[in-house]
Amino acid sequence: MPTLFARYRKYLGHKQQLPYHGLYEGNTPLVRSKAICDELGENINLFFKQENVNPSYSFKDRGVSNAVAAARYNARPGIVCCSAGNLGVSCAMYAARSNIKAVVLIPKLFANEEKIKRIQMYGASVIILDGDVDSGIKMAYEFSDKYKFDVVSHKNEFYCAGLKTMAFEICDQLGRAPDIFCAGVGSGALLGYAWKGFKQYYAEGKIDSLPVMIGIEASAVAGPARYSSGQGFAGTSILNEVSISRDENSVIDEAIIARDESSGYISAVNDEQAISLYQLMTKKEALIADISSCVSVAGLYKLKSDGVDFDNQLIIAVISGASDSSEIMYTEPHSLSRIKVIKPSLGDLESELVL
Repeated sequence: MPTLFARYRKYLGHKQQLPYHGLYEGNTPLVRSKAICDELGENINLFFKQENVNPSYSFKDRGVSNAVAAARYNARPGIVCCSAGNLGVSCAMYAARSNIKAVVLIPKLFANEEKIKRIQMYGASVIILDGDVDSGIKMAYEFSDKYKFDVVSHKNEFYCAGLKTMAFEICDQLGRAPDIFCAGVGSGALLGYAWKGFKQYYAEGKIDSLPVMIGIEASAVAGPARYSSGQGFAGTSILNEVSISRDENSVIDEAIIARDESSGYISAVNDEQAISLYQLMTKKEALIADISSCVSVAGLYKLKSDGVDFDNQLIIAVISGASDSSEIMYTEPHSLSRIKVIKPSLGDLESELVL
């Protein structure tokens, strides 16, 4: 199976071929909806781009693998990032694979014990910050200036180039561009650089149309939605991956450009809407991802209720991340004390089941 580097090398920003230190990231499946599509309209082809099949369960592997390859080639001693979770796991994993150091800065509000344990298993250094993402990113660049570590962020050209591969891959899988591409937006990098990827394929004549780009963010917990107001979050929610600050304005501008150039939408859903969709995805589609990534599908419901017509459209919704036990317990508060204990007899079993 060809690697992401082998298939899309010319798009990844390297002047020459680099040694491959990846883990066969990419090549993620498109899984057709069996139930949700019928609730969104007539004759809809809805596919879930299953980015949680990546090595660290996140689409961020596409960008991180490329950024770490550049850091390794340029003889950097390591990489540093500020992360709400998935980026940190990916950086730790690829740094271990490439035999360089990784430092992961995590704002206290976003600290997730399970993801921190995964980061540490790869040998990365984890630092919890009493501050927000803005201060963490600033600290990462200060650390980089002193110790010559590469910063893996949405200002890293190689990270962003890697994100474009999702667009290329979708078109190659479908044999065409989708009518609609929908993803969660935190910093906005995925939406912005997927759009660049679609435009690149279009300019090369590999596709004959461009998709409508839809981004879904978290509704404000303590302030207005960022993309509509330009203001950031004062707090956090379970949607941590799509509720980070907007320090990196150039990347957010890319998401807005994607929306405007494609006549698309950027909308917002709250915790309750995302959790409800997360539960629907598991029960009706048998797919589990981070609740934060399920906003891509929850947002389609929101836009439909706002009057957007999805009939006869081929839609790609990105799902990503490995839902951990803290999320599962938050949404499904079952415990052994609530589960009835029965005698080992068929009659008792039958009395408890509704088949």
